[in-house]
Amino acid sequence: NELGFLYSNDISDKEIGEHFLNELICVHCNTNIDKFNSLLIMIDKMYALVSERILPDNLDSLINQDVILSGHLYLMMIREKLEEALQGIKFKVFKDCTRAQEVAKM
Repeated sequence: NELGFLYSNDISDKEIGEHFLNELICVHCNTNIDKFNSLLIMIDKMYALVSERILPDNLDSLINQDVILSGHLYLMMIREKLEEALQGIKFKVFKDCTRAQEVAKM
């Protein structure tokens, strides 16, 4: 149990820190140096984004497809289809109202 490990009084702060780094931070990196370098790159990119030196990543690009969870992908697809349906309804209502106004003027 993860919570039992983290809240045990027998565990030192160093062991908790090592567990945190090994299991929760940049789990794809093998060494702490790789994790440190990855975090530095992420922080640098965050500052560049905030200072508007770079644009946000496009979530639809192929490079981000393995990052997106399946639930997020489904949500984006549902949202896109819902927006298309709402645009269609908006167009239909606008068209009907315009037609009604033209008939009322005659």
